[in-house]
Amino acid sequence: MPANTPVSELDRTRILTTHFRDFQGLVLVPWGALFAIHALFRGGDLAPLIVGAPIAVALSLLARRYYRGRFGQVRQPSRPGVQLLWTLGTLVGAVAAWSALGIAHHLLGGVLSPFGFEGLVIAALFLVVSWPRWRMAPYYPAMAAVIALAALLPLGWWLGGPHPFAISLTEGANYLSATAGAGLVVGGLLDHLVLARSLRPAHDDRTDPR
Repeated sequence: MPANTPVSELDRTRILTTHFRDFQGLVLVPWGALFAIHALFRGGDLAPLIVGAPIAVALSLLARRYYRGRFGQVRQPSRPGVQLLWTLGTLVGAVAAWSALGIAHHLLGGVLSPFGFEGLVIAALFLVVSWPRWRMAPYYPAMAAVIALAALLPLGWWLGGPHPFAISLTEGANYLSATAGAGLVVGGLLDHLVLARSLRPAHDDRTDPR
């Protein structure tokens, strides 16, 4: 096997087998659309999220059913404890980082920063959640880099006000929601393409990954 191959066939099979559910990207699309729609509402209104969440859950379950019918079941390594700790650690870290930013804004007397450090939380989430499969999903680190760059640029100075990501700005949550939603939609569609191009349908006689 060529040494310069970015992802060998063996690695591709291993990554897809281990992260088969993670590459079922159509599951993410309804949630991305929900966050994007939420961004259209001013004032951080949570009503669209509350109303849309059951619809997103239903569509995600339909997407899981679609993948099960198209590609069948893949026996994955059983590591529920590790996966649970990873998920909880990610959520706790995101909440802690968000809370720290909120406290910093409060201690600074509501001073509006020209930087959007809140966007770094979104970038970090994309990085952490996709970390085990970066080799076949490099678009997640790429999206995280773009978001982080936008967060670190002093857009507040250039726009003559706060950074669009600033949580002290009423519309800040809307920009963050739109960014997260767009990232989930794009990442989910690309995940789906990777899976669809790498695996043949279950009803195909040739069921091994390419």
